[in-house]
Amino acid sequence: MRKNVPSIVALLLGAFAAASPSQAQAQAAVEFETKQSLNSSSARKDISAVWQSPQQGYVIDMRERAARLYHITADACWPDAQLEKQSADYYAFGRFNAAKTRLKVSAALGASETLWIRLDALPARCAKQADTSPTAVLRALAQTMDEHFAFFKERGVDWPASVAEASQRITNASSDAELYEVVAKLLGQLNDPHVTLQAKVDGRERRLTTGRGATLTALRKAFEAQSKTKVPTAFLKDWMSSSQSAVNKQLLAGTGRTALEDTAFWGVSRNDAGNVGYLSLTRLKDLTAKETVADDIDAVDALLDTVIAACTAGNPGSSDKNCKAIIVDLSQNRGGDDRVALAVAARFAASGGVAFTKQAVSKGAVDDVQSVSLSPSSKPRWLGEVVLVTDSITVSAAEVLTLAMRTLPNVKHIGQPTRGALSDALEKSLPNGWRFTLSNEIYKSAGGELFEARGITPSEVMTVFDTADLFSGQSKLLTALVAKQRAQ
Repeated sequence: MRKNVPSIVALLLGAFAAASPSQAQAQAAVEFETKQSLNSSSARKDISAVWQSPQQGYVIDMRERAARLYHITADACWPDAQLEKQSADYYAFGRFNAAKTRLKVSAALGASETLWIRLDALPARCAKQADTSPTAVLRALAQTMDEHFAFFKERGVDWPASVAEASQRITNASSDAELYEVVAKLLGQLNDPHVTLQAKVDGRERRLTTGRGATLTALRKAFEAQSKTKVPTAFLKDWMSSSQSAVNKQLLAGTGRTALEDTAFWGVSRNDAGNVGYLSLTRLKDLTAKETVADDIDAVDALLDTVIAACTAGNPGSSDKNCKAIIVDLSQNRGGDDRVALAVAARFAASGGVAFTKQAVSKGAVDDVQSVSLSPSSKPRWLGEVVLVTDSITVSAAEVLTLAMRTLPNVKHIGQPTRGALSDALEKSLPNGWRFTLSNEIYKSAGGELFEARGITPSEVMTVFDTADLFSGQSKLLTALVAKQRAQ
C-alpha cells in the first residue's frame, strides 16, 4: 500500500530563517517557477512560515527549528509528532509562485506534486489543547473523511447517514473498546484497501483492513478452515510459495529463479516450438535491503536486463532464438511505488505518451489534474509481445503499472479485474492518537476512465485463482497461455 504523507515535512530538519510576510489566499490560476532543490539557504528562508495543504488536511508551522505538523478539519486541529518523524525524508524539490504564497513539492524532479498554501498565522484552533473525548474523536474522523475521502459514490456509502447512526452510539462516557467498534464499522463499510485503522485498545493493538477482494477473501476462508498454520500472514506466504513452486515445475521445468528480496520470480519456458519468458512481481517497493525508491528502480532494472537478455538470446539449441512473448504476472502483486511501476513499464515501451492522470481532491478544494507520462527506457527494451496477467489481488501501484502497460500496443491484458484501489493512502491520525488512512486521489487512465472501486477489467477475462483450486489454478492458466503463444 502506498502512503501519501505530508510532502513538505522533508524540510523539517534544517535551521530556518525568521518568518517572512505572507498572504492568506492565492489566486486560482497561479504560475509557478521552475522546480528546484529545497535544500538551499534561499529556499529554506522562503519556506519559513505556516503552510496548509488543502488536499491533505495538513498544517505545518515551520517558523522554528522544531517544526510542527497538524491535522486540521472544519472545527478542529491536533498535532501529529509521529507523522513528522516518519515523513522527514520524502520530498526535496519544489516550485514557488512569484509571491511565494504557494508551493508545489515533490520527491524528485519528475515526480507528482502536492500543493501547499502559505498562511498568515497558525490557525487559532491549532494552538488549543486537542479534545480527546470519544465524541470529539468520532467527529474528527467524520469530518476528515467528509473533507478528504474521494469515493463515497463509487463505494456506495451514504456518509452523512452513516455518521448520524454512529453518533447515536457514542457518548463521552463510551469506552475505547466501544469507540473502536463504532469507528471500525464506519470505515469498514467502505470496503477500500486503502482505508485502514490502527488503535491501541485496553493495552492491545487492533487493526482494521478492508477491501480484500475475491482471492484474498477465499484465502482467508481457507486459513480459517485449517489448523496447521496459526498466523494468517504465514499462511499467505506458504500459498505464494506453493503457487511459485507449481509454476516452476509445470512451466519452467525447475529452472525458475527468485530475485528482488524474494519478491520476483522469473524464467524462460524453453521448447523447440518457441520460448516464452515469465516474470512475476509480487510488490513494487522494498526490493532491496536499502529500501529506497532509487535502489528499488536500480534493482528492478537490473533484473529486467537479465530477463530481456535471456529472452533475446533464446535457446542455443533451438532454431527460434528469441522468446515469442514475455508474460508479466502481477496476479499476486499488492502494490508499492508508482515510480517503480513506471520504471518497469518503460522497459516495454517503444514510444512515450500519457500513462495516467491523478488529481488530489478535498471538499471545496480541487487541485490541478496532473498528467503522468511514460517514456521509453534508455536501457534494453522488450518490444515484442507482452502478456500482462492480473487478479483481484493486484492493487495500488500494481494497478498503476497495469494502466501504464495498457497504453502499449504490444501488451495484451488477460486474467481477472484488479482490486480497484489506485489512490495513494493518505495518512491521518485522530486526537486520541489512533491512526487511519483514506483514499483521496483520483487516478484515471490515459483515456479518462475511472477504475476505483470496480477494478481494471482485462481485454480477455480468464480465471487466475479458482476458489476451488487456489494452490494450482495459476500454474494451469500460465501453462495454457504458454501453449497458446507457441501455437500462434
